Amino acid sequence: MTSTSTSPPLLPPPSEWSDFPVLVTQENADGEHVPCRLNESVAVSSKWFDGVATFFVRNDKDGETSPYFEGKRRKAGVLLRGKFKERIPLHEVSVGSWWEERLRFPAPFLVRTLLLALKTFLPHLGVTLGPKPHLSAPLVLDAKAMACCSRKDRDWDPRPPSWPVQESTPLTGTDSKSRRKLSASFLERHSFDPDLWYTFEFYQHQCDFVSYRLAGGLGGLARVDLGKILNGQPMQFALRHEPSGNFICKFHFWSQALLRHVEKKNAGASTDTTL
Repeated sequence: MTSTSTSPPLLPPPSEWSDFPVLVTQENADGEHVPCRLNESVAVSSKWFDGVATFFVRNDKDGETSPYFEGKRRKAGVLLRGKFKERIPLHEVSVGSWWEERLRFPAPFLVRTLLLALKTFLPHLGVTLGPKPHLSAPLVLDAKAMACCSRKDRDWDPRPPSWPVQESTPLTGTDSKSRRKLSASFLERHSFDPDLWYTFEFYQHQCDFVSYRLAGGLGGLARVDLGKILNGQPMQFALRHEPSGNFICKFHFWSQALLRHVEKKNAGASTDTTL
């Protein structure tokens, strides 16, 4: 799945969003954005992987926050479960966000500050600026929890994965901290196994996908308008097969707040610094 267009995708009006003021879309092979409901599983299918994904976005304002967030400070979460169709070296599958347009910073000093903050929370995160910026990391390092089981011992369960995911892998057993510190050479020597079912859990508490502002805990950055920096482009949950550069799946997190920046961009409003 590839997409080269920089024009805004066609989205339903916010009044039709089932999870207003948030909308998650799945980008298909034709670059079309298909709406997905929060808290429900959506099929993921590609040349390399078959499975389901479930998305959670915190929205405290409507009083109907998912039980997924009870007792947690996280702002969003993703559960992904399925199988790889062939043996793929661990370092060849990345997770992150890939954008088609440059990022825009209201002040140059924010670049260094923001990158340092991101590196503090995600030390293995790769950051590339320029014409087509991206944030990405190896899938096996970025997942907060990862579990595997033999396909011979367990049939496919079409229901959404339950949470929290209990860490259990052939790599590091039940120790998620050790898994997330695996070396680059280890990732090159080991592969995803097509004979296993995989379940991954991802979550973050840095970005509020309702307001599209950085959350507390990042010092002065909590006031930063992330939607403006992203130039109206949404954060993503995307898996990419690095050797081919093609996407295994690509989902986008939209909000009413983010659309205001899309409207400003379409109207030709200028911003200060482009990187």
